Amino acid sequence: MPRAAHAPYELWREDGLLRVELTALARIDRAEMCELIRLAEAMDPQGAMPLLVMLGQQVRVSPEARTLLVRCSVRRGRAVAFIAAELSDRLQGEFFLRFHKPGFPFRVCAEVHEALVWIARWKPQLMPLR
Repeated sequence: MPRAAHAPYELWREDGLLRVELTALARIDRAEMCELIRLAEAMDPQGAMPLLVMLGQQVRVSPEARTLLVRCSVRRGRAVAFIAAELSDRLQGEFFLRFHKPGFPFRVCAEVHEALVWIARWKPQLMPLR
C-alpha cells in the first residue's frame, strides 16, 4: 500500500519539551509510531524531555503502535501528557493507563493548560552558566 506524502503528525521541540500533534483522522500504525519515536529520539537523544501529545479528532492508534510506544517509553522513562478534548478519547487514554500500567509518568488531560502544569515538573532543569 503506498504511503501518504505527509506524516499523520507534527513533532517539534518547544520550551524544554517535545510536542506532537496527531492530525485529525490520522491512523497511527506500527510504522508511523516507529518513525515518530525515531524522530523524538533524534531531537532529544538523552530522553530527558517530556512529551506532550495532542490528539486530533478521530485519531486511531493501533494496538501494535501503543505497545511499541510503551516499550520505548519505559526504556527512556520519558513523561507523557496526553491531551484529548473529546470525552471518548480521554476515556481511551484512561483505559490505556489502567490496562498497560506504563512504567513512565503518564497523564490524560482535557486541556493544554492542564497538561503544561502537570508536565512542568518533568522538564529537565537548566544548569546555570558559570
